Amino acid sequence: MNSPDRIASSIGVTGLYIFVVSMPYSPALSETGFAISLLAALFLAVSNRHISLPSRTYNIALAVFLILVISTIPFSMDPELSIRKFGIVRWLFFPYIILNLNPDIKTSGNLIKTLMVASGIFSVYLLVQHFSGKPVIPYKFDVYQTVNPGNTEESARIALRFGQYYAMLAVFAVVLIIYANRQLKLIMVSVLSGVLSAASTYFAYARSGAVGMWVSLTTWGLLRARTVFYSMLAVTLISIFLVFLFPKTEFSELFYSTIHPTAASGARYGSNMARIHMFDNTLKIVRQHPFTGAGFNCYGEWTRIYEPADAGWERTFSDPAEFLATTGVTGFLGFLILYVSIFSVLFKCSGALSDAVLAAFLVFAAGGVFEPMFFNTVLLRGIMFLIGLCMLYNKNKGTRV
Repeated sequence: MNSPDRIASSIGVTGLYIFVVSMPYSPALSETGFAISLLAALFLAVSNRHISLPSRTYNIALAVFLILVISTIPFSMDPELSIRKFGIVRWLFFPYIILNLNPDIKTSGNLIKTLMVASGIFSVYLLVQHFSGKPVIPYKFDVYQTVNPGNTEESARIALRFGQYYAMLAVFAVVLIIYANRQLKLIMVSVLSGVLSAASTYFAYARSGAVGMWVSLTTWGLLRARTVFYSMLAVTLISIFLVFLFPKTEFSELFYSTIHPTAASGARYGSNMARIHMFDNTLKIVRQHPFTGAGFNCYGEWTRIYEPADAGWERTFSDPAEFLATTGVTGFLGFLILYVSIFSVLFKCSGALSDAVLAAFLVFAAGGVFEPMFFNTVLLRGIMFLIGLCMLYNKNKGTRV
């Protein structure tokens, strides 16, 4: 590697470190790290006249996804808004950046440890804020969810988006611990990160995060480690037994509210009914615009015109419903192809990191059925960074973190 390439590579890796250090607390700083890495990767690709690509499966699926979703934009209720918001898909190109920077195994492992340590530190901050009775997080840290200091019910929980992020990180850490292979430093970092992440998820009362964790460990255990699978079955049976034994606990009330969503006495009755109503709106949009939907990110535009009582809801309750409502059957098909391809790529990879990323992606996908995970930058950028590192390991046949 010549001197300019070495400099560009070092700058790009520095950008990756800026990215992981600022995850999840600073969207602006992590965006800066992403931009630095992108420019360095582009320079290396042009300088070497070679672009390193992820697997063919992912390349084809991403191309199909982009073509199908973009084809719906001309029919959007607000094409300008759809184009402006379409920038979120930039995070899907993270694997290309990482593959062209090609950090070595040691650097990749350090990036993983740094990500978990930085996220763990921020988790401690969240928990301290929570237990001190203060608004759980200043608005400047989470541009995707406003916390109202005057609303005690809303302020008594850690911001939902962080609960979902830490659900992914907790499962990621659990799987790394299983495959740590006597790497004491990795075990210690993973244990601390896993415990703090689980705590943050719990105190965010993120049902999507909790469901995602359960689906992830159960599915991953069935695919990779039967001991984990049987353990999850045991935990499930014990939890159900405790629900019936102690019906007045918060956990039990949440459980009943989940299996009886329309019961007016349920703990989350309002939230459940809002989701049912959004699904009804989704069906109305599909009947009006079956192939193109209301337009990418235009659910809010549709409600302002056709359901003014719902004005203020900018997005539906889940990723599949959002794609169906805003891009119709066309974009929804692209969404399914993209997710199936990512699962396929991760499933075929081998090694500790690959299994950990597969488990994290299962949280992301399962949780996205109940909350918009794809459309939250904190979550999408985090999972795509991990997927990019997984693809790099698979390319270089790395089996250690």
